[in-house]
Amino acid sequence: MKKMPKKYKRPREQKGAASDSSQFLKSTVGTLLLTLAVGGALLLLCALILVFTPDPISLALPAGIICSALTAFIGGYFATRIYHLLPLSAGLINGVLLTALSLLFSLLFAKNAECYATGYSATVSALLHASLVGLSIGGAFVGARERMSNKKKRKKRR
Repeated sequence: MKKMPKKYKRPREQKGAASDSSQFLKSTVGTLLLTLAVGGALLLLCALILVFTPDPISLALPAGIICSALTAFIGGYFATRIYHLLPLSAGLINGVLLTALSLLFSLLFAKNAECYATGYSATVSALLHASLVGLSIGGAFVGARERMSNKKKRKKRR
């Protein structure tokens, strides 16, 4: 048998725990930034729509809640596609990060400690923030389902 030329041989890569954790951190931050960019685009679109309504102040809070829900769902979808983890863990990580950021901004920009920047009570606000995690997990399952259907459509070459 002939030996394979060196140009076709791949050197063995040693995967350590440090490279895996740094790759996971990079993908986590990347997915979070992508999710926030999508959320910002959705907010700009809603603001443009609200400008043309007769009473935009009354619709501002529901539009913001809808935008945050869509952001969490789309973020979960992207998380599954980028992390390549199980959909539950990818959606949970993304949802917890989004909830932590929204709570942080709620505390920073709230007018007083009783309104939590949503205008609702503490219980309703906590339920709204918890629903972000659920929507992110739902988006992750949709992303995983689509990824699996794409794998089934591929045909093997003979």
